[in-house]
Amino acid sequence: MESRFWLSATHGINDIDIVYFDADNLSEAAEAEHSARIREAFSGPPVCRRPR
Repeated sequence: MESRFWLSATHGINDIDIVYFDADNLSEAAEAEHSARIREAFSGPPVCRRPR
């Protein structure tokens, strides 16, 4: 994807931080479900991924 300044859409982006809070469910299982959903949603964009 190109911008009007001939730079890629990810130019200058090293990482993306996502913050969420679900006051109704603070369990580890809910956190794992959110994490999996977010990873799937952002699996396509070419962003740097931190090694696990």
